[in-house]
Amino acid sequence: MNNKFVLAVVSLLIIANMVIGAMAVQANNTLNSAKSQLAGMSAPQSSISTLQAKLTQDQTNVTSLNNQVSQISTTQQSVIVDFTTVVRQVTPSVVRLDVTGPGLRGYGSGVIISPTGYVLTSEHVVHQATSIQVTLSTGDKFTATIANSNVTQDIAILKMNSSRTNFPAATLGSVTNLALGDEVLAAGFPLGSDPTTGLPGHVSFTAGIVSAFRLDSTDGVTYIQNTAAINPGGGGGGLFDANGKLVGIPNSGYADGIYTATPIDLATPLITTTVK
Repeated sequence: MNNKFVLAVVSLLIIANMVIGAMAVQANNTLNSAKSQLAGMSAPQSSISTLQAKLTQDQTNVTSLNNQVSQISTTQQSVIVDFTTVVRQVTPSVVRLDVTGPGLRGYGSGVIISPTGYVLTSEHVVHQATSIQVTLSTGDKFTATIANSNVTQDIAILKMNSSRTNFPAATLGSVTNLALGDEVLAAGFPLGSDPTTGLPGHVSFTAGIVSAFRLDSTDGVTYIQNTAAINPGGGGGGLFDANGKLVGIPNSGYADGIYTATPIDLATPLITTTVK
C-alpha cells in the first residue's frame, strides 16, 4: 500500500517537472522572440539616427562653404579700386602749367601740396622758365615762381603768387606703402592747353599698376615703373595710389606700358625745407 502511494507521488513529481520544464522552454522561446522583435525594431531607429547625424553634418558643411564663398567674394571686392572716388578726391589738387622762357614755350602739370599755394612738379617742366602760369581745375589762374628744385632728382616746387591759404592740397603718401602689382592712377594735362593741338579743359587720368622699382644708374634714383600712361604735358603731374595719396611725380615714358615716376619720398626733404 505504501509502495503504491510512493510510486504515485513520484509519478506526479515527474509529470510536474515535465510541465514546469515545458513552461520554462515556452517562456524562454517567448523571451527570445521578444528580444528578436526588439532588435528588429531598433535597427530602423538606428538608421534614422545615422541619417539625422549625416544631415546635420551636411548642413554644417554647406554653412562652412557659404562662409568661405562669402569671404572670397568680400576679398575680391576689397581689391577692386574705386577710381571714381579717387578721381573726385584728387582732381582739385592737379594743375596745368604753361611755361615760357628764352626760346621756350612749353606746358606740363603739377600737384598742389600745400593750402598756401605750393605746387610740386618735375624740374624739366619748368627748367629755365621766366614765366609760369598755374591753372586750377576751377579755371582760376595764378602766376608762380620756382621756390626750390633738384635737377638730379627732377623735382621742383613752385609758389603761386597769392595770399590764399585754402588751396586744395593733395594728401602725401609714401612709396614704402606700394608693392608690385598695386593699382595706381596718373593725373595731368597732356598735350597742353592749345585749343587746336591740346586737350583744354578737365584733367586727364590713366590707370595702371606698379611694374617695378627701377634703379637708374645715371642719377642713382629708384623710380616707380608703372603702366599708367604719361603723355607730353602730363609730366610733373601726380601718381596716386588706391587711397588717393600722392606717391610719385610722373616724369618719363619709354614705350607703351613703360612709364616712370619719381617717388614722393625723394621730394619730402625739399618739401620740408621749402613749404611754409
